[in-house]
Amino acid sequence: MYQSLAALCAALMLTGIVYVLVKHDQKIAMRQQDYRYIIFGCILLALGRWLSFLQFSQYLGTQWQSLGTVWQFGERFISEGVGLIFVGVGLVRWLPTLTAFQRRASAYRQTSEALASERNILQGLFNSLQGALFVCDGAGNFIRWNRFYQEVLGFSDAEMSHLKAIETVVPEDREFVQQQLLEVFSQGYAEGEFRVRTKQGQTLRLYGFASRVELDLDQNASGFTGIAIDISALKQVEAELRRSQRSLQMHNCFLTLAHALTQRLHGSLEIEDIARETTTTLHQYYGETCIGFYLLEGATFEDGLLKLQSHAGFSSERRVALNQLTASHRLFRYALQDKTLQILDAAELACFCDDLSPQSVALSNAAKVLTIPLIFHEQQFGLLLMLFQEDKTLASYEIDTLRALGQSISLAIANAHHFKELRYQARYDSLTTIGNRNLFHDTIQEWLNAPSLGYELIIVMLIDLDRFKDLNDTLGHKLGNTFLQQIALRLLSALSPYQGIVCRLGGDEFAVACPMMHSEWEEACQHAVELADILQAAIKQPFVTAGNVIHITASLGIAMFPNHGTDSHAALRSAEVAMYAAKQKRTAYEIYHEDIDHYTPRRLAILSSLGKPSARQQFFLCYQPKFDLRQKRLIGVEALARWHHPTFGLISPAEFVPLAEQSDAIHALTYWIWEEAFQQKKAWQNQGLDLAIALNLSACSLLDPNCLTTFESLLQQYEIIPAQVELEITETALMSDPRYALELLQCFANLGVHLSIDDFGTGYSSLSYLQRFPVHALKIDQSFVVDMLTNEQSLVIVRSTINLAHSLGLEVVAEGVENQAILDLLKEMGCDIAQGYFLGRPQRAEQVHRFSAEGLKRVV
Repeated sequence: MYQSLAALCAALMLTGIVYVLVKHDQKIAMRQQDYRYIIFGCILLALGRWLSFLQFSQYLGTQWQSLGTVWQFGERFISEGVGLIFVGVGLVRWLPTLTAFQRRASAYRQTSEALASERNILQGLFNSLQGALFVCDGAGNFIRWNRFYQEVLGFSDAEMSHLKAIETVVPEDREFVQQQLLEVFSQGYAEGEFRVRTKQGQTLRLYGFASRVELDLDQNASGFTGIAIDISALKQVEAELRRSQRSLQMHNCFLTLAHALTQRLHGSLEIEDIARETTTTLHQYYGETCIGFYLLEGATFEDGLLKLQSHAGFSSERRVALNQLTASHRLFRYALQDKTLQILDAAELACFCDDLSPQSVALSNAAKVLTIPLIFHEQQFGLLLMLFQEDKTLASYEIDTLRALGQSISLAIANAHHFKELRYQARYDSLTTIGNRNLFHDTIQEWLNAPSLGYELIIVMLIDLDRFKDLNDTLGHKLGNTFLQQIALRLLSALSPYQGIVCRLGGDEFAVACPMMHSEWEEACQHAVELADILQAAIKQPFVTAGNVIHITASLGIAMFPNHGTDSHAALRSAEVAMYAAKQKRTAYEIYHEDIDHYTPRRLAILSSLGKPSARQQFFLCYQPKFDLRQKRLIGVEALARWHHPTFGLISPAEFVPLAEQSDAIHALTYWIWEEAFQQKKAWQNQGLDLAIALNLSACSLLDPNCLTTFESLLQQYEIIPAQVELEITETALMSDPRYALELLQCFANLGVHLSIDDFGTGYSSLSYLQRFPVHALKIDQSFVVDMLTNEQSLVIVRSTINLAHSLGLEVVAEGVENQAILDLLKEMGCDIAQGYFLGRPQRAEQVHRFSAEGLKRVV
């Protein structure tokens, strides 16, 4: 019976299992009645076996034996008949389903084997990846992990299985990781950077990606998968790159700063500017550093002090303590003697600052000291001191740049010293050590550029020593230089009570400038004269040298700025003009005025125009009549050149003839005058007007080798009788070279030309030469003739000249007859010939005859 029950139960369980598998397999079709046949048949079999177990027949009496037989038959019929039939029918109807199930089971077995193979492959890949892969449940416990992540963390399998993912994260990053996990469960994905700590205590930096996963098919349990990459090395490289980049940026910044500083240093030629630029620029880079720029006073450190020239970051107490550095302090003596950049930390600094001097106390507060000696070509200029308040580690590029910067600063200082020497040489006289011409002009310009000084007028003086060349040639240049030095000292001493400047312009010329405030012209002139007397008195004091007592004088010219010049150069030129006027007049000094200035822009323009070919067309001749006072008739005319300049208008011969004599233009002008005069003479002859013509002969013409031949050829060309031509020569021209003049005048006389001495009385001709020259007449200068009515001396000169000329057998010509009284007096004194504005002004040729008639009436 128990076997029957066991078999029944086993059949029912097997049927139920098969039913469940088939029921859940959507690909196997199964009908409900097939299953019910088998169940019903199994129940009948079990009922039959149970009835057989009960053995009801044994409880029946004999009379019921037949009924027992029927019971047994029914029992077998139910269990072995009907039950088997139902089971058979169910199995037969279920046979296709079992066949399909068998095929499905076989396919499932193959799929399981394939999945197992794939799982092995995936597990291999899972463990071979060089990155952390793991799966965690919703509580964060590790469910799966790969070998790499386990080896990185250093935990065993058992330890990993009891770990939560958050427990491997460093405490500082746990809050961030938890926030990311919340985002994973809410958004499905998150990523970020975090740090984990291994079993050995090492910290690793990972970058992870997490995704939410469902851990069962019903999606009732959620977890997350994670992939993490170890970026510790990458972060270290990035940190190194950032440090390198920051270092490179700082390096570039420092180099740019140093380069800009170097450019400014070499653009600055003042040591004060170099010191200020250095400390200011370095303090921009080293903001917490105290920087001091020291200059050496003396040839070496032992000879002088290191004086603080500029600083940045110094407190008042430290600046007072480190204002001057002496050789007694070992640190600075060591820094300069070693001649290289030195970096001292606190321990090394303590060895040099072991005393209680103010310098040591001020230095001992620094965490690090850097010293850069400023040396160029073994010449020590000073020291650059940097006090670091913190123990800063200087990069190699900083040290190299600071060392190069020290060399650049030293070069800039050397250039500044050199420029200072050049500027001194450019502004000061090397012999007398007083200023030179450049300093003279610069000082005046500085006065003018400072309106606050209130200078409205500046007295400018030019002093030139008289006959200094003779003294220099006699006593030698050495004593001459000593003499100039003494003159400079005397002028400085004489000018010391005044606010002025004394400069040597060169040679024996000195210039003095003295500014004045709110001065009237008369007051300024009076002050200038007083100052000139003081300077002259200082110069005239005797000099004792080489046993000789030397007296010397000087000519002094005075000019006023801005009255006599728009700038210092123009004012000095005006003073030079006044100085030459003083030399000419042999006076102690002269004040500039326009009348004595022959060197003007007008003069340069006239001189330039004389050399142009077009100037010939601008000249014309005028003729002034000459009257014989005894015969009371017109005997001739004097040809006078006139110039009508296109810019300046009519120019007097007194202005352009001296300029022409300074150039070759005088020769061409002379020949043109001769030719024009002879043409007019020829025209007058053709008209029946017989007039002698007087021409001027300059000193330059006397020296012209073509003068005589040109004159002779013109006489022949225009058929002029030589006796009707008179050449007038000044005394100065005759005496410039008397011997040559005598020869040339003799040649003119041999031609039959009349000769006369013009402007007689203004020169210094000798009577002996006067006897030897082949002259026919003396022409008294008009300055004596005009003044003889009011000046007794002029009257005596005119009378004496007439008597002298008559005694020598010469005629006398008086020019400058301005009125009837002069004319009458000349007649009374026996003058032979007269000319002047009263008798006839110089006129064009066509007007000469009419004006001559009017003059003749006055003569008669």
